[in-house]
Amino acid sequence: MLVPVKIKGIEVDAAMQPVLVLTDAAETRFLPIWIGPFEAFAIGVALKAERPERPLAYDLFLAILSSFQASVRQVVVEQLKDGIFYASLHVEQNGRSFVFDARPSDAVAMAVRTGAPIYVHRRVWETALPGDQLYGTKAEGPADANAKPPEKEGGAEPRPPEKDAKRGKIIDLTALRRNKDLS
Repeated sequence: MLVPVKIKGIEVDAAMQPVLVLTDAAETRFLPIWIGPFEAFAIGVALKAERPERPLAYDLFLAILSSFQASVRQVVVEQLKDGIFYASLHVEQNGRSFVFDARPSDAVAMAVRTGAPIYVHRRVWETALPGDQLYGTKAEGPADANAKPPEKEGGAEPRPPEKDAKRGKIIDLTALRRNKDLS
């Protein structure tokens, strides 16, 4: 069974590593996925509907798909094994369906560009965390993915760690990653 999700935001952990945060429609649970800085940039640019001066690899791939009358239909985060997430990119061409193994960050970057839905398999979603476990308080959460961060020369970048207003601490997703066995 698949759970429809949306991007809540791109956060950074205490080590300044980007973390893609997926959530359900009710925003009651959150699935943090550590990604690379290039992927975070690519997702952030697409979320803000910006176009870099030159096409990114994802834009090139979509142009190639389009030239073959193919389109991205959905992305599924399929599996979590040994701390590594696995995803699939579902493509359709002239009534034929294709499924490609992909990293979640790459698949999500494609989904954001095309408006394709993102799903998480139920067994993976069961590892998603309530907001109070991820962010340290029920009142706080990541900023909305559509919110505009302050402009910075060079384009979109992940935001710095959020502060828990009630406790005055920086959210340490790295500690969460070390302390919670998600496999």
